Amino acid sequence: MLIQFLTKYYKKGLTQKSIADLLRIDPAIISKVVNGKEQLSSVCNKDLFFENIFVEKLPNSSKNTKQVYITYDFINLLYEFLKKYGALTSALEKEYAEIKKQQSCIGVSEYKLGRHFILSVLQIAEESREQKIPGTKLQELLFPSHTTNTTIDDTVTFATFDNPVIDNFIGRNELIKETHNKLSKDHIAVICGIGGLGKSQSALQYAYIYSNNGIYSQSQRVFFDSDLKRTLLKIPFNNLKEYQETDENKVNLRLSALEKFQSDSLLIIDNMDAQLDSESEKILLRLKKMKLHILITSRETNILGGKFNIEISPLKPDEQLTLFIRHYNRTNTPSDEELNNASANKELNLLFKEIDGHTMLIELIAKTMASNVMTPTDMLKSLSQRDDNSVSEISIEKDDNQKQEKLYTYVSYLFDTSNISEEAKKLLVYLSLSSIGGIRLRIFKNYLLKLSNMDLLNKLIYQSWAIRDKDKINPSPINDRIHLHPVIRTAVLTTEKPSLSDCQRYIQSVIDICTSAPQEVTEQDYQDLYDILINAGKNFINEYDENTIKLLKNQADILFAAHKYESALEQYNKIIQICTNSKTENLQKKLPSIYDICADIYVKIADYNKAIANYKKAINLWEDMPNKDYCKLIDCYNHLANVYRKDSKYTAALDSFRQAENRMDVNNIKNPELEADIKNNIGIVYINLDKLDDALEYYEKAKVIRETQSIPNLKQIAYSYHNIGTVFQRQKKIDKAIEYHTKGLELRYQVYKGKKDSVLADSLTMLGNDYAAIVEENDGANIENYKKAMDFMKQGLQIRTDILGPNHPATAWSYESMGRLDFSQKNYKNALNSFKSCLNIRINSLGEQHAYTAEAYQWLGKTYFKLNELNPAKINLQKAYDIQGMVKKSAQQETKKYLDMVNKKIIDK
Repeated sequence: MLIQFLTKYYKKGLTQKSIADLLRIDPAIISKVVNGKEQLSSVCNKDLFFENIFVEKLPNSSKNTKQVYITYDFINLLYEFLKKYGALTSALEKEYAEIKKQQSCIGVSEYKLGRHFILSVLQIAEESREQKIPGTKLQELLFPSHTTNTTIDDTVTFATFDNPVIDNFIGRNELIKETHNKLSKDHIAVICGIGGLGKSQSALQYAYIYSNNGIYSQSQRVFFDSDLKRTLLKIPFNNLKEYQETDENKVNLRLSALEKFQSDSLLIIDNMDAQLDSESEKILLRLKKMKLHILITSRETNILGGKFNIEISPLKPDEQLTLFIRHYNRTNTPSDEELNNASANKELNLLFKEIDGHTMLIELIAKTMASNVMTPTDMLKSLSQRDDNSVSEISIEKDDNQKQEKLYTYVSYLFDTSNISEEAKKLLVYLSLSSIGGIRLRIFKNYLLKLSNMDLLNKLIYQSWAIRDKDKINPSPINDRIHLHPVIRTAVLTTEKPSLSDCQRYIQSVIDICTSAPQEVTEQDYQDLYDILINAGKNFINEYDENTIKLLKNQADILFAAHKYESALEQYNKIIQICTNSKTENLQKKLPSIYDICADIYVKIADYNKAIANYKKAINLWEDMPNKDYCKLIDCYNHLANVYRKDSKYTAALDSFRQAENRMDVNNIKNPELEADIKNNIGIVYINLDKLDDALEYYEKAKVIRETQSIPNLKQIAYSYHNIGTVFQRQKKIDKAIEYHTKGLELRYQVYKGKKDSVLADSLTMLGNDYAAIVEENDGANIENYKKAMDFMKQGLQIRTDILGPNHPATAWSYESMGRLDFSQKNYKNALNSFKSCLNIRINSLGEQHAYTAEAYQWLGKTYFKLNELNPAKINLQKAYDIQGMVKKSAQQETKKYLDMVNKKIIDK
């Protein structure tokens, strides 16, 4: 936090690089420290840090001026910073009070007082490092209110919105009035229509008018980006504190902020030109219920069933003339004489009729005519002689197909006839691979293109081919973004028809940035780079071949690591196709590894049948090879067994584990990490079969192997602690369970260093279950333990929902845990809701014939029984009993007990 203060908040502060230079370490380390991803080495203790960064302000000092002088002003600013971010301890409060008391005393050294205060701050950092606590966990432990309080206060607002609406906006008065009426009534409106008619500018003009007349006290625009979840993350806010925005809660936190906004707030979601997925639809429905006004621009006409649509039409004839003259004569406000002359020009009127009054076409035609010294007759002749053969190849949007075809044809024509160089066209092609929101201009120029100056890009921006947007949160030119209008983007792709070979070096530049991780690249930059790799895969998927398979594999690996599973899967499947059709032995040898990776992805998205099929393909290919890679083969058996176990096929799981152990023994394979993993996984099968002693035996064997390695794998040791704790939990040895689960969680925090991962949710949920067991043992008397249990479970649910999605089997476990806790507390209605959520996920992801689905039915039946709703209790318990008879007979006894109680109560009635 001190480094953040010095680099971001203290106006006379240092850069990350200068701090690194003073400490004589790699600048990348400082960047990771600031982002909570790494700690400074213990070599850099608090005294060394202080001596290198701070010096006493002495007359005629020859000290390095880069260092920071300790003054009262500096200490006051540091205190306010720590206070703002909830990081003040009582000891620091007392020290600061003493500084304020002596500040006005003559002869008291501000350096001496300030030095002690700063060293106290550094002491806190020193202690946290000794405990090996990563940044995010440090804040949670030292300053609980700093991280756990995600309450949104009324100071959260939109960041300042520099509305880019054009001067002397033309027409659309009726549209703007209708927009206001619909927003006043419904709080949501959708300006819809084909591209190029001015939907975005109309939305901006609406915001401009009604902000100036006092209807809106704040407004903001965000470009739609693939889905609403990603779009929300791009909304710039003020006072949404950094410590509140963990990776796990960003979306919900922002929705909570928006829920506090009133009808004097306007949010424009621009270019929502794609059909929404189910999760985005839920978010949109939640936004619709809020008081703030939501204005959407879209080519789609069925958003929210089309109930809130306002259709945009072409400009009126006189408005078309005004717009044309503005761009042709470069006159913002045309004179009456200019308008009269234009109105009398028959060829010009014929030209407007030909292009149907499209705003974008009028602008492009005017600029093209001006730059090429063309008359309206010349332009009309050129357009009428255009080649229409390419029309069928144009990607048509929804709405008015015929007019959309004409629009793209004309834009494509004007693109070809303008004075844009081949180099400029290449830049536009590269930009067309970005998402609609584009990419940070500095990254595009310096890292992807490696341009020495901005001349060419500035020319494209001036000519309206590319758009440059200012960053509203950090209004510095280095944060500006560049993108294409959707219509221009389609025209570029249509006209230029870029190939993989045209873009191969550009794609490689994206890969290089993703793998080298330069200090300057932000998380948002990475998301933009991933979009380029995804779009490259979509556009060129049929062009990849043996010569470019390495490029495709690098793309897919990056997307897999970034959790872009569907896009990665599409690219890996193309690799399989290339390798299968290849006659090159080296490529054929790659097949089993790619099938193995595809299977891993199917496990991530809980498609277990496809995962099993791909693991089997990999195993068969490896088994058929004369020179087998036994470690890969054995690990694949191990993974296959794990999927069988996840799919409740326990006999098949144990059989695959035996196959793995057999090949390890027969071929004398020495791989302790793999051996430990297999034993650990066998333990998981036994715990699923309620054979707790056998499970503990295998877990302990795995732990011993892992702990005795020369370089212990902390991630795997944490897994062993976690699993052993789960056995103790099932054996009702709760103190031991908490001990092992806490060890596992601490190790995982150490391993992941603030990064989000679903295994953290596993630990948090299990700790919640431990405290729930204490509550159950004490018949709910210990309220503190109930709160602890529910808090751990909710943290786990949030992580699983954000990382794995709301419909993942692991998310269902969180709902089951919360339901069981409320059940033990006799909060049966809350429990019922949790069990219903759990069951819905399991039916959709695992199917009816699964042990976990049966377990959800059982809990639902038991809860209905407690609520004295006997018929639904009997139906759910009977379903559980029938499924258990097929997949897990040992669980039937408990279900039968409750079924008998339900039937007896029905008879008694």
